[in-house]
Amino acid sequence: MTNDAVVSANQKTPARAWAVLVVVYIASFMAPMAQFKVPALENWIIPELIIPQFGPENISLYFGIMMSALAIIGVILAFPAAIITRKFGMKASMVISVAALMLGTLVCVVGDNYWMVLVGRMIEGVGIGLVGVVAPACVSIWFPEKTRGTALGIWASWFPLGITVMFNIAPMIATVADWQGVYWFCIVCDIVALILFLLVFKMPEYSSDTPPEEASLKDGWKYLKNSKLWILAVVFFIYNFIQLGVVNSFYNQFLSSVGGLDPQAANGITSVMTAIGIISLPLGGVIFDRVPYKHKNKLMILTYVLWIIALLFAFGSGNDMMVGVWIFIIVMGIANGFGAGSLRPYAPSLVPNTALGATMAMALLQFMQNLGSAVGSPVYGAVLDSVGWVNANYFLLIPMCVIAIVLACFLKPKNSDKTISAANDTEVN
Repeated sequence: MTNDAVVSANQKTPARAWAVLVVVYIASFMAPMAQFKVPALENWIIPELIIPQFGPENISLYFGIMMSALAIIGVILAFPAAIITRKFGMKASMVISVAALMLGTLVCVVGDNYWMVLVGRMIEGVGIGLVGVVAPACVSIWFPEKTRGTALGIWASWFPLGITVMFNIAPMIATVADWQGVYWFCIVCDIVALILFLLVFKMPEYSSDTPPEEASLKDGWKYLKNSKLWILAVVFFIYNFIQLGVVNSFYNQFLSSVGGLDPQAANGITSVMTAIGIISLPLGGVIFDRVPYKHKNKLMILTYVLWIIALLFAFGSGNDMMVGVWIFIIVMGIANGFGAGSLRPYAPSLVPNTALGATMAMALLQFMQNLGSAVGSPVYGAVLDSVGWVNANYFLLIPMCVIAIVLACFLKPKNSDKTISAANDTEVN
C-alpha cells in the first residue's frame, strides 16, 4: 500500500481511531464557537458595534456582513486548504487551524470596533477554512468504509454542539463581562483544544503524513471531475445557505424582535434545534451506513422535504407563534441529522479511496459550506430588510429547498458508482 492510502474497506477499525476522533472533534468544535459568537451576542454587538458606526438603518445587512467576513475566507481557502494539508501534513494543518481561530479572536477583542472585528473574523476564517477540510480527512484516514459514515456522523455534530454551547453560555458571560468576555473565554478553549490535539493525534501506521515524492499537487484536481460530486456540492451549498447563513444566524433575532423574548431565552430556544442535531447528526451517519447504497440519496431528499414543512411554521403569528416556533425547531433539528449525516459521508464514495481523494472531496464540500454561509447571511439580511420575515421565507428559502430536492434526485447512484472506491483499494494495496 502506498503511504497515501487510507485504511482499507475490510480492515477492522483501529482502537486508537476513536481517541483520534475525540481530539479532532474537540479541535473542530472551536470553529463553530468562533463563528457563532456574533449571532449569540447580537443584543450586545448590534448596539455597541453596528448602530454607533452605521446608525439604525440596514442593521440586518451589516450584521450579515459580519457573519460572512469569516465564511468568505473559508471559501477562498477551501481548495488551498487541501494543498496546505498536502504540503504540511494533517497534524500541522490542524494546529494552524486552531491557532488562526485563537489569533482572530484576539484581534477582535483587542480591536474593539466594527472594522477590527471584521479583520479578526477574516483571520478566524483561516481556521474555519482549514478545519472543515483537514478534520474530516484526519477522521477518514483512521476509519474503514464500514464505520466511516458513523465516525463522520459523530464528527458532524461538532457544528451543532459548538453553536448550542455558544448560544447558551454567551449571554451569561456577556451579562457579566460584556461581549469581550466571551471572546476571552474562546481563546482559553482554543489553547486547551490545541494541547489535547498535540498530545493524542498521530498518523496511522499504514499512512504517512508526508506526501510521496512522485505525487504532484495538481494530481488532486483529477478527483473533482465527477459530475455527481458537483451536484452533491450544490445540494450542500443550499443546506449551508439556509442552515448556517440564515437559521443559525438570524432566528434568535426573530424570537427577540418579533417574539419579544429576552436574549437568553431567544438564544436558548434557538439552541434547542442545534442540540437536537447533536443526536440526530451521529444518528444520521449510522442510518447512512445501513441504508442500501442505491437509496442513500433519499436521506438528502428527506432532509429538504422536512425543511419545507418546518419553514411553513417558522414565522407563525399571534397566539400560535410559539407553537409554530417549536414545530420549526424540532423538525429542523431532526432533519439536520439526515442532511449532514448523509451529504458528507457520500462524498468519499465518489472519489478514489486515497487520502488525497478524500481531502479534495472534503475541500469541495467545505468550499460550498463556507460559500453558503458567506452568501446566505448578507443576501438573507438584505431580503429581510426589504420584505420582512415571512416573505423572505416564501420567496427565498422554500424555493431553494425545492431546487435541492430536484438536484438530489440526480444523485441516485448507478451500480458502477460504488466501484470507484473498491477499484482503487486494489490499486493502492
